[in-house]
Amino acid sequence: MNREELRRAIQKAVPLMRQCFEDTQGRYPGSQSVTLKFTLAAEGPVGRFQGGEVVETTLQDPFLQACFVDSLLDVQVPPPRDGGKVTVTYPFRFEPAPDAGR
Repeated sequence: MNREELRRAIQKAVPLMRQCFEDTQGRYPGSQSVTLKFTLAAEGPVGRFQGGEVVETTLQDPFLQACFVDSLLDVQVPPPRDGGKVTVTYPFRFEPAPDAGR
């Protein structure tokens, strides 16, 4: 799988993930991180997210973690080269909005 194509595709989910983070930012001030592990599978000419889990995080909130995983559901990525499946581990880092806490 081409890493740059994968990175560009996943970046499309970041606004949804940021919204998840901002919705709970009052409870979790400061920089936060989450690492997701997920499977991508070929579905014709595109790849689709099949399932995921949080493997490491500074945010101990199951609803927030589920929101992060769910943010990837509609992401279309290039299909794995062999037409099968690939497992990806991907880190995300979130910084508080400049006006947070005002």
